[in-house]
Amino acid sequence: DWLPGKTLFENLWASVYSSRKMLFVLAHTDQVSGLLRASFLLAQQRLLEDRKDVVVLVILSPDARRSRYVRLRQRLCRQSVLFWPHQPSGQRSFWAQLGMALTRDNRHFYNQ
Repeated sequence: DWLPGKTLFENLWASVYSSRKMLFVLAHTDQVSGLLRASFLLAQQRLLEDRKDVVVLVILSPDARRSRYVRLRQRLCRQSVLFWPHQPSGQRSFWAQLGMALTRDNRHFYNQ
């Protein structure tokens, strides 16, 4: 939905501020590209300015728990950080949690 003629950052800003939720799927948290990092920081800025939390993180790698971004996000709103289960029996629960995280307002999930 990006408009031609606008800069990459302007289109990214418009996407972040017009979206209801942003789903970040990360395989490795130690190698995050500039565009992904910029969109995550813009979403955090939206949280500070508009008090709207639109971020949902899905982590595929189990060693990503050490990342400072993941730990910060878990401290802020634990229900918006989901880890992909490596056991097939946990995948149904994962999809239910993802559906809840995408449909509910994150203000209900904030840790006290």
